[in-house]
Amino acid sequence: MTYGVPVTYSGYSNLSLGWDDCVKACYSNINCIPFLSYTEPYWTLPTCPENFTLFSREKGYWCLKLALQDTCLDRNQSITACANTYGGIMSGIENKEEFNFLADESIELNKEISDGYAAYFLWVNGDRKSTCMPPKKQSASCNGTNEFTFTDPTLSSNPQGYVWLDSQPDGLEHPTTPPANCLCLKCNTNTFCGIDDCSCVSSSKTGSSGYCFKGYACGVQLQLF
Repeated sequence: MTYGVPVTYSGYSNLSLGWDDCVKACYSNINCIPFLSYTEPYWTLPTCPENFTLFSREKGYWCLKLALQDTCLDRNQSITACANTYGGIMSGIENKEEFNFLADESIELNKEISDGYAAYFLWVNGDRKSTCMPPKKQSASCNGTNEFTFTDPTLSSNPQGYVWLDSQPDGLEHPTTPPANCLCLKCNTNTFCGIDDCSCVSSSKTGSSGYCFKGYACGVQLQLF
């Protein structure tokens, strides 16, 4: 630990925490100064895992990666891959900055398609609420992002990063079988780019309009290395 005091502040509280719990508490508070960890002879700053990008959220810092697979995956397979490969969870999209990051990565990915698919899509966090299922129609309580629940632990209650494609989500107005109960990112070009509600069991489709769910947004919290 090092010594330091804030120049200006309003109020404070004392916490009786061990070192590990203190670090975790700081990670979850965006106003907390990141801790240093000392293991002789090095000082270590908390950081994101390799190839993850750090974003600042109201509920804490968040490390985000667009993770890709060799095969096409449905939503549950993507959740498992994120957990097993990176120790993470499928990430939500907190703000426009995070959306632009994922969109830019997706557009570049779609430029490299060479396996016969017309487009690559990507899974993001979000499950349709049981209270917003067909035959219910769109309403004030089921209209856009509030049609879905999220398991991303640092996502705010009203995330602004879900930039929808035109007329989406449409799972209530135009029900499908299987139902469109999950969320995906479709960014083929700068002019076709946004969030859509998709069937959770979709993984690929062949043909001239074929697609492959090539990856997912995976997130982890800051770690000490």
